[in-house]
This record gives sequence, structure tokens and C-alpha cells, in this order.
Amino acid sequence: MNSDTNMIRDTEVRNLVTRLLDFLGPREVRKRLGKYERSLATAGPIFRDYYLKSRHPWWEGLRRYFELDRAAKSIRRHLTPEIETLAVGAKKVTELARLMPDPVKTKYKTNLLENDTAHAHLFELDVAWHFFTKGYSILWCEGHVGKHCEFIVEADGFKCGVECKRVSVDSYRKIHRRDFYRLVERLCPRATKAGCCGRIRIELEGRLQRTDEFLNGLSGEVIGLIDQGKTSGTYPISSGIVFVDLTRASNRPVDLRRMYEELWVKKGKDAHGVIFASSHGGRPVDPLEVILVSKHADNVLRGIRSQVRQAATDQLDAASAGFIACFLEGVAELKELASDSGLQRVTCNLLGEDRLAHIAAIAYQGEMLVREDPGARDFFNQGLIWRNPNCKFAEAKTFDFLSPPV
Repeated sequence: MNSDTNMIRDTEVRNLVTRLLDFLGPREVRKRLGKYERSLATAGPIFRDYYLKSRHPWWEGLRRYFELDRAAKSIRRHLTPEIETLAVGAKKVTELARLMPDPVKTKYKTNLLENDTAHAHLFELDVAWHFFTKGYSILWCEGHVGKHCEFIVEADGFKCGVECKRVSVDSYRKIHRRDFYRLVERLCPRATKAGCCGRIRIELEGRLQRTDEFLNGLSGEVIGLIDQGKTSGTYPISSGIVFVDLTRASNRPVDLRRMYEELWVKKGKDAHGVIFASSHGGRPVDPLEVILVSKHADNVLRGIRSQVRQAATDQLDAASAGFIACFLEGVAELKELASDSGLQRVTCNLLGEDRLAHIAAIAYQGEMLVREDPGARDFFNQGLIWRNPNCKFAEAKTFDFLSPPV
């Protein structure tokens, strides 16, 4: 997917956010924002920073925006990544809303304010925006009777139905992100309070259960090992095994960015990981790295296949060409999935099915990434697209979806 930073100027930000507030309803926005701020106030630092702040794409940007507004400070001179993300979203929402019938507007007004649906509906608008900026006509399908997709795009007489799917990778995993951070919230402060830093890797026999009883018991077992002086080696616990490699804290400064880059490589795609560090002299010190993985394989690919097939058969009419765009929630890095991957095999197998011959292409988009360059900040999402060589609609094979035909 293309970068969005070149679509707004810093002088536009205030006006764009004002337009978004008018669309969503200022009172309703402040009500939801207040609820979010109360959640932050009662959450621990790990759960707050790694989970709560990412549940909705706009709350952090709105918090900072209103803080600056109350202090009568310039928005354009105090831009943050969160405010810039908010402004980009505001432009897409408010410009596309002009094309929407009232029932569609109501759907987005409602769902863009909900934590559990905001990302999915903003993704729909992201996809629509790509076609809008290409000059394609967009017909929204909300309220249509029977089988229908999100919207239909038309260019040069060719029409294509577009179905957008939010694939919550988390829901198909043995370990959910929310529960992982709840566990870490219990484990890390107690370990650092004991004066330890280093690594802890937990391998579960099955699923990470979400009950407080299970999470308290698991963290208690690990802390119990530390209290017994078992700080180096592999030890059995009731739900699996734990590997610890801990040393005494000594205010050793570290490069957290580099450590996270190394963590994403070594932990494996099915594992969850986090680094918890103390602060000394304004710098992170004495990091504690925690990795959690289940010995049983996740069913992520099976879930993706099921959702894509359902979109193709239940939302897209076989009498016309269809395009499926999937948002892989919880996945940011897609480069390694471009070739010789399970995702590629699943997608190509689907496109080879005779009953899906109306599908022109399937695309995937990951979570937003931020690239910091000298004097500039770039927001972008990695994307992959596979075209269907067996599509029964000849025009679809040369249609410019999210990338030119090859």
C-alpha cells in the first residue's frame, strides 16, 4: 500500500480534525475519549502502553490534540505520529462520506467510535480511498437486499465488487495479545522488583487461559523459581516449561530499538514477546525480555482461508468480478510472506478453485508502520496482492487494483 503522508499538509491538520469531529459528533467523541482515559488511569504500564493505546486508531491522537487545544498551542508545530495518523484518517473519512448514502454514513459514524470495530471500518475506507484517488466511481452497497459486498468500483465500463475482511490473527492463536500483556503485567514488575534482568521464555503445553486464576498462578510459579534462586536453566511448571537466564540489575543502559528488532527475529512468528526496562538517568536500563509460546500450532492460515472463502461465496456475486482485501490485524511485517509462504499457498489454492473463478484478486494489508527519516516521518502499510490467472472475467486481468497488472 502506498504511503499517505503526502496527502496532507501540516496547515490542514486542525481543519481536518474539526471536520472529523463534526462527522462523528463532538459530544459522542468526548464521551468515548473520556472512557478511554479512565481505562488508561487504572491500567498498569505494560497493558496500557502495549495494548490499550493500540485498541483504537485515534484516541491517542485526539488526547494530544485536545491537550494542545486547551493550552492554546499550535497544532501544526506540535504534531505527533498519533495526530498525523488522526489527520490522515480524517481526510479519508470526510471526503469519502460525501459519496455515501445516509445509511452508510450512519454505519461508519457508529463503528468508527467502537474499539472492536474501528480498525476494520477504517480499513474499508483505506481500500475505498485507493480506488477513489485513482478516479474510479464508487457505489456503496449498504442496505442492498441479498448477497452484497462493501462497495462496487467502476472504471472504463468495467465493474468489480469489493469485499473487505478484517482477519483478527489473534483470534486464531493459542495465545491472545490481550491475555499475554495481562500476564506480563503480573510478571515483569515482580521480577524487576526482585532485582533481576535478562530473559524469560515460557512454553505452554496448550492455550494461555484468560482467567485471573490461571494468569496469577503462571506468573506466581515463575516468580517462585526466581525466589528460590533458579535464575539460569530450564524448569518444569504446571502448564509447560520455563527457560530463565537472569542476572542482577546494575543500571546497564541498552538500545531498546535494536533489542526489539532482534526480538522479532528470534522469538518466531507464533510467539509473543515484550521487553520491560527500568529507567535511570533518562535512559532504559536492565531490560527484562519475556517470550511466550504454545507448543501447539496456531490455526491462523486455516482462519484466513475460511474468511476469504466466505467472503468470496457469501458476499461477492459470482455473476460479476470480485476483489477481496484483507486486513491482517496483529501483523505488520509482510515481506517474508510474499513468496514461499503458507499465506501464498493458501491464497493460490483458493484462486485455483473453480467456484472462485469470479474472484479477480486477493490482497492483504498489515498494520501501520512508521519510518523515521531525517526531517520526515512516513506512515505506510505493507501489502501483498495475488491476481487470479483463472478469473473468468477477461477485463479483470488488466484492471488496476492496488497495484498495476503484471
